Amino acid sequence: MGPLKKKYILTALLLLSFTNTSLHADFEDSIVSQEEIETPEHQGPFRGEFAFDAVGSANIDKPGFTGQEVDFSCFAGRVGSVICYSKLKREAFMLAIGGARAKIDWEENPYFSQTVFPTATLALRFFSNRLEDWIWQAQFAMNIDTEHWDFNHYLNFDILLWGRHDWRPNIGLHAGFIVQTGMQIDRIYPIIGFDWKINDLWKLNLVFPVNLSIERTLNDCWKAALAVRFFDVRERADEDEPLPMALVCYRNTGLELAFKYDWANIIEANIHAGYTVGGELRISNRHNDHPKHFDLGSAGYIGSELVVKY
Repeated sequence: MGPLKKKYILTALLLLSFTNTSLHADFEDSIVSQEEIETPEHQGPFRGEFAFDAVGSANIDKPGFTGQEVDFSCFAGRVGSVICYSKLKREAFMLAIGGARAKIDWEENPYFSQTVFPTATLALRFFSNRLEDWIWQAQFAMNIDTEHWDFNHYLNFDILLWGRHDWRPNIGLHAGFIVQTGMQIDRIYPIIGFDWKINDLWKLNLVFPVNLSIERTLNDCWKAALAVRFFDVRERADEDEPLPMALVCYRNTGLELAFKYDWANIIEANIHAGYTVGGELRISNRHNDHPKHFDLGSAGYIGSELVVKY
């Protein structure tokens, strides 16, 4: 394949975020195929992304907490631009800044009264199509609580490395990993799976944990999808709470129906609604010791996403 034009590089680097994985860094959820990269698109180097999800009241399933419920919501936004591009090597770098506002509302919470956790993010993304039949993307993101500019205790990091190999004209193989670290919380998620374009109407994505869905093309602008969504948010509470500087992790999994809209590859939108199949609220002390686990019952959720490229 010959050298790619800059607009094709931008297509792959700036592809849709904020979809089937709600990890706090909001990683890109899709890597385009070689065929899609070569499709001409008219867009500039800038991009804005916005997403919102709200999970209804979920009952706590733990002795002594009968009748108590947890609500969760999160709004996130990010803007970015390509800062370095190599046409010869088919590689590009992008810098993005953004913020998020997570709300974990448990009225009877005996450990802390704080419910809102605002975060600012600085992310560096990298895209490479240098290797034949391979597309690689990477991201390094720093997240800081905007109410506590204490980098020793309120700073965490998200790291992504994700590659897609064109194994067949209609099948791609995926491999990589996601790392969450900082605030005494360390987790690694492997990325593994495949995507299969069954025909012009149907596509199956089985790429854990970033894109588990089956899509149906409705027309040139609309797609419908049945998908799995993972919620994974980690925060630290205030120092003056009953459990000072407590660490809280909200994790959940949902099954959803989504409708996706794409207008001239300039505006992409997504609305989705689903039902969680059970999650967990984990609370530990400032050193991430003596964790307390609270199983959460099922609850409905809704969400939306918007991406603007210019």
